[in-house]
Amino acid sequence: MNLKPIGTGPFKFSEWNKGATIKLVRNDNYFERGKPYLDAIVFQIIPQGANRSTALETGEVDFVVDFYLPKTDVKRLEANTKLTAKRGQGAPAIDFMMFNTRTKSLSTAEARQAVMMALDRKRIVDQSMNGIGRVGRGPFGDGFKWLLNPAVDFDKMYPRDIAKAKAALDKAGVTAGADGMRGKLRLLYDSARPQFVSAAQIIKENLKDIGFDVDLQAIERAVMIQKVFLDWEYDLTLQSFVSSGDPAIGYHRLYITTATKAQFTNQTGYTNPKVDDLLAKAATAPDVKARAGFYGELQTILANDLPSIVLFDEEGVDFASKKLSGTWAGIDSRDRWDLVWMPK
Repeated sequence: MNLKPIGTGPFKFSEWNKGATIKLVRNDNYFERGKPYLDAIVFQIIPQGANRSTALETGEVDFVVDFYLPKTDVKRLEANTKLTAKRGQGAPAIDFMMFNTRTKSLSTAEARQAVMMALDRKRIVDQSMNGIGRVGRGPFGDGFKWLLNPAVDFDKMYPRDIAKAKAALDKAGVTAGADGMRGKLRLLYDSARPQFVSAAQIIKENLKDIGFDVDLQAIERAVMIQKVFLDWEYDLTLQSFVSSGDPAIGYHRLYITTATKAQFTNQTGYTNPKVDDLLAKAATAPDVKARAGFYGELQTILANDLPSIVLFDEEGVDFASKKLSGTWAGIDSRDRWDLVWMPK
């Protein structure tokens, strides 16, 4: 491992206290004269979401991005007069429940549709996101409005219906035993994501209604990545994905047949030649109208096949101490630390 990396950016690596902090210091040779303004940045590793919120409130830290803040804390933090909040930062982000289609009981579209019909997605948003987010309406969420197919609406296609879900599972050959149960499913997720911890509990309750015993496995991020994306040792997983600037950057990798055995790619085992073709055409079409047409057709297929379910669209809320100036200068709240400063 290179413990003395160097690049051409505004800051350079100084020290790493494993499990505690990473320190960057000003790069005096940075090509933009006079920048950066800060002498150093220290990234603190705080495993628990609630502790991150507390660190903001006490002034232990000066900046936290939304990704790892408990949504249940957002409204309280927004009321804190020592903090500045910024909503809607960053790229379109959506949170999924993704299937392992290699799992026998989840290998058919009909079985996955039944799982969808069992989920109370509004309750998941209301409780795990504290209402700061929107129930996902389709495979791409609502972050890229120009490509949305108005005919694809999960609420209309799959309203919560336990009786219908059970019947669909029976028809798909996923039958219940004498005890009414259809087997066990492993649900893996990053233990550091507070909304996943809450959402997983609701999903467990929902799927018990149709006969599945869900084993919740909240695990450290590196272990989760290994088990889900590299070893495929899971049945269900909760994941967040962003697609900065264009859907081809972030969302195509979730469905392309060949995008496997790498972090944050198509670990579901889903493969559909028609989907591969539409993704290729959508990525290379010369104008937005043509691309929207390909994406519209793609959404119809994905909404039927359901290799994954969009639970909710996130509304990012970042927080900074009012001691900081120059934050949120770029299109992404995390990219222009060369412009951030504070009074001495």
